[in-house]
Amino acid sequence: MKGFRRLVNDIWEIKAAILFLVIYACVVFPIFHCFCPMVVLFGYPCPACGLSRACAAVLTGQFHRAAEENAMIFFWLPYILWLVAHQYFMGRKPKLMRALNITGGILTLAYYVWRIVNGTLIDVDDAGIISRIMPGK
Repeated sequence: MKGFRRLVNDIWEIKAAILFLVIYACVVFPIFHCFCPMVVLFGYPCPACGLSRACAAVLTGQFHRAAEENAMIFFWLPYILWLVAHQYFMGRKPKLMRALNITGGILTLAYYVWRIVNGTLIDVDDAGIISRIMPGK
């Protein structure tokens, strides 16, 4: 029960950010058919592009598809589950959190550059059609 109370308290503490994201989504998505600020501003997918689709693929057992969407899901999903377990079940923040955040960020950026160079970055257009972004596009 303490873990649930901690979760509710954490959500309550970030209520302004949650409200902002809901308003942002309600305004931006109908206009641009996209939620990602980088795509809206620059027209190019961000380093986290495909992580939501990859997570859905992992949760449905489609691991090959998850790897195609964004292979960094195999770092981020276990890491987030580890953080949730520490924060809400063990009641403490893990000691390696900062180092893993930095490592994950660097790996995600490096993987993003690799995907651009190799033409494996996936883009989803307004109609929901998935395509690959080729180098130099």
